[in-house]
Amino acid sequence: MREIRKAILLAAGRGVRLGPLTADTPKTLLDISGKPMLSHIIEGFALTGIESFIIVTGYLAHQVEDFGRRFSADHPELKIETVRQHELNGTAGAMLCARSFAARDDFVFGWGDILMDRENYPRFVKSARETSYDLLLAVNRTRDPCRGAAVYVDWQMRVQRLVEKPPPVTSTTN
Repeated sequence: MREIRKAILLAAGRGVRLGPLTADTPKTLLDISGKPMLSHIIEGFALTGIESFIIVTGYLAHQVEDFGRRFSADHPELKIETVRQHELNGTAGAMLCARSFAARDDFVFGWGDILMDRENYPRFVKSARETSYDLLLAVNRTRDPCRGAAVYVDWQMRVQRLVEKPPPVTSTTN
């Protein structure tokens, strides 16, 4: 079984579709049930034994960096770092910003604005620890993946292609 103790969380985006809600607040810090969305995600991964996080920031980076310092102070058992993505050039660009953090270790990654049911964090990390795959991706079905990504898989559910935010009604996968 793999030892996975690190997580990369992507929290650089603006959240344009949320309109005025994100004019002064990064979408990852919007309140969900009394605390920032990012708190729920970190706490979910922490349940699995993940203890070291790097948060890739961008839009209103200083707010996410301040959140990371405060959260870390309140949870000394967790190590939280941040790194800025100066040019918002997508998921791959954000991952490159964190490459030194996870260069030699297995890790999980997630988006700072996508929540899972709390019980799915342990299931996801357990699957990652028990597989021999280089990448395990959790996806959900949707009518039209234009707001996220179109994930094309083969008959064994192996990812063949990803198309980030395809134009509406152009994907042949859900």
